[in-house]
Amino acid sequence: MRAESSPSAVRLCIARVSGVMIGVDATASRGVIEVERLTRVPGAPPHVLGLCMARDALVPLVDPASHLGLLHASTVAASAAPQLGLRLCASADDGLLEAALRVDAVIDLATANPGDRLPADDGGAPAALVAYTRHRCRHARGTVHVLDAERLLHDLRPAADAAR
Repeated sequence: MRAESSPSAVRLCIARVSGVMIGVDATASRGVIEVERLTRVPGAPPHVLGLCMARDALVPLVDPASHLGLLHASTVAASAAPQLGLRLCASADDGLLEAALRVDAVIDLATANPGDRLPADDGGAPAALVAYTRHRCRHARGTVHVLDAERLLHDLRPAADAAR
């Protein structure tokens, strides 16, 4: 990633999930939220951690690690500490999809130029992660898997809807 950007450059919000750096197009992000209070939802799938307030909206907080084929770095469900959520939104035929992905840390907001792109599969990433990776790019802290946030939200939608 370079300081100067081309007209086709993409702004990425970069975060870490279970030790893996992920990036999403900043236009799909509605910001980062610190989740201090989480309301559990009986009967929700295990990766739906609960509902949280994100400014003016009630948003499902989902743990994307299992969906992306990543190992859980910690047991977040038992954690009393505030959790971080990367709030994403995407359009759907019947409205707007919205959820917050639980992340371990927010790394950076950076610009990725077309020349920075690497193939989606590095040969060592889980197949589920590769399936959601548009491409990878280099960052000062390592390689970033740039995710298709809209597709991920669409696939997580049944779980998020169950939480509402």
